Amino acid sequence: MVDHPTAPRPTLADIAARCGLTKATVSKALHRQADRYPISAEVRRRVEAVAAELGYQPEWRRRAAASRRSHTVGLMFGGYSPHLRGVMEDFTDQLAETLDRRGYRLAYAPVAGDLDAWRSGRAHLGFDGLVLIDPLPAGIDGIRELGLPTVAVNQFTSAPITHFLADERLHGRLAVEHLAGLGHRSLLFVRRGRNAYHYSCAWRLEGIEQACAERGIALEVAMGPHEPAELIALARARAATAVIGWSHEDVLFLLAQLWRQGVRVPDGFSLLCFDDVKAVRLATPPITVVAVPIEELTRRAAEHLIEQIEGRIEPGGGQVVVPGRLIARESTAPPAPR
Repeated sequence: MVDHPTAPRPTLADIAARCGLTKATVSKALHRQADRYPISAEVRRRVEAVAAELGYQPEWRRRAAASRRSHTVGLMFGGYSPHLRGVMEDFTDQLAETLDRRGYRLAYAPVAGDLDAWRSGRAHLGFDGLVLIDPLPAGIDGIRELGLPTVAVNQFTSAPITHFLADERLHGRLAVEHLAGLGHRSLLFVRRGRNAYHYSCAWRLEGIEQACAERGIALEVAMGPHEPAELIALARARAATAVIGWSHEDVLFLLAQLWRQGVRVPDGFSLLCFDDVKAVRLATPPITVVAVPIEELTRRAAEHLIEQIEGRIEPGGGQVVVPGRLIARESTAPPAPR
């Protein structure tokens, strides 16, 4: 019997040579999120046509064909769209890239009703695993009944799954330590009301209160939908020289109101918040932040989930808590003499 050699599988280099392009350009044109890259529609169509002619298959499709897995990970959230604001605004890109490097693709898994109804509709059968984010679906405590490896990112639940969380208690302490080091002895912590259920609300405040108590620093806490002018008046009444905002939005609202009142930051007040989003980097002045390590949380969660999917570790509960870091900018300075 004569063995016939198997034809080599087409590669990105083959497509690049046929199209007269670089491998990097071909890879971007065939990426499942190709719209992120500055590649013309004409080039993309040409690359896709040559790939189809040569019979090229991405790695994740080849692996799926060779196993019973779909090599698809579902991004699960309650309702019809995830909350991808603030620190989570680049989350899906980071997650998709990490999964792609391991041969998996990302697909949305919205749960419009409760989790039992979603499972009854057999929607989960197309996924190898799930990544859970805000907003949480109703009935999330029963997530293990789906029989799928699952992790949660920057969201805490009572479900018996692994949660990848920022060390928000440490972040609160870092904020106080920075301001104390500049000489501030009276602080105002502000949260204007959004996402009151999120774990970071309680954890950040715990860290702030502990650090203030240890250093003898006065702390005023303002929760709820206060107007910025009310908060500034409260800070003055309590002789606070610095304001810590739970979110970047809290601090940006205050910054705008201080500008209207002719108060310069940090001359009148120092401002600090959490989450290193673009808006705080572009503010005038740029805002000092304690940065949530969302890239590391995303990477570690994705890799942990794949290890579960591929049977190298057992699914389980618990927390993986990752510390962030303080980034000092021009919005904080020693308090002015009063």
